[in-house]
Parts: sequence; structure tokens; C-alpha cells
Amino acid sequence: MIMQAPFRLRLDTLEIPVSNLDRSRDWYASVFDLTPTWADDLHCQLSSKNDLGLRFLLVAAGCEDRLAFQNVATGVVHSFADLEVDDLEGFHAALRAKGITVPDLRDPEYDWAPKGFALQDPDGNRFGIFSLKSD
Repeated sequence: MIMQAPFRLRLDTLEIPVSNLDRSRDWYASVFDLTPTWADDLHCQLSSKNDLGLRFLLVAAGCEDRLAFQNVATGVVHSFADLEVDDLEGFHAALRAKGITVPDLRDPEYDWAPKGFALQDPDGNRFGIFSLKSD
């Protein structure tokens, strides 16, 4: 059976496993300019201060699983989420100014890929940060 009604779906929250809620809360708040909106002993929700609708739920996890994976064909390590930023160079420089470890900006290895860089949280959960704007 095919659904006929136009259902609106949107991504609401990214749930992320972390080993230390306090450390991760501070990291996510600093890197993504988020505000903690709810917490208990095992969770911390952070939301964007602006209208971007970015929301993370940090979950205390006793396992070693992290959000990233390796492509078996290319060996490329992929991020679990890609975030687009309007000013890639500015965001990159701002992270470095805050003492966040980020790789150097380089041109993409593949012609289909946008310019960007990988960003890992303190537990190794990996984000892709990119911009479609050309310099």
C-alpha cells in the first residue's frame, strides 16, 4: 500500500554516545554555539541559540561504539552527519582559536565532494563540516 498523504518529516535530534557528559556538554556548547536545555544523570540535550534548529542529545554510553565508519572500497572514514556552514574558513579559524583540534583545510580528494573537514568530538564521534560556496 502506498501512502497518499503528504507527510512532513524533519530531522529533530541527533543522539550521540559520550563517555563524559560534562566534558561533552562543554565541547558541544562551545563548538556549535548550543545551549543546554535539559539534563539528567545520563543525558544532556543541547539546542541552537538561533533558528538553525540544531539539537543534540548526549547520552552517557558505557560502550566503545562511536559514530563514524570506514568505506570498505575507498578506505575513507565517513562522518555520521554532515553539517553545512556558510563560512567554512571562518568557522575553521574560530574552532582553532578556541583550541579545538581540526585538520588543515585542503581541496577535496574527489571531484564530487565539497570543500570541508572532519571534526571529532572528545569521544571520536565524527562530523563532516563543509560548504558548497566556492572561494
